[in-house]
Amino acid sequence: MLERLRGVYNLGMEEGYAAVRATGEPSWIHHGVPGSDHWLEYESELNNLVLDYPFSGLLCRFDAKMYGGALLYDVLSVHPLMVVRGQVVRNPYYMTSAELRLRGRI
Repeated sequence: MLERLRGVYNLGMEEGYAAVRATGEPSWIHHGVPGSDHWLEYESELNNLVLDYPFSGLLCRFDAKMYGGALLYDVLSVHPLMVVRGQVVRNPYYMTSAELRLRGRI
């Protein structure tokens, strides 16, 4: 998926678009899709991806009702920003990929 996002970004730039945006929604992790056990690592690596591929918007959407407390905490820990009641705010629970690895979370 990370490679696909790189390709989407590159294609947009090659075709002359001024910006590229992407969005994702992970309900598939509840269906036993192969690789879903690495979902948190993937979400964390998106933060590294945007350092080299500066999307104008990369939005991860979550239905909080679909996740338990521990999984919601994991979701929060990998996103530097979040939308709360329509406002974009810095996430005080955010950890870098390196921090998550040190803590054994990914």
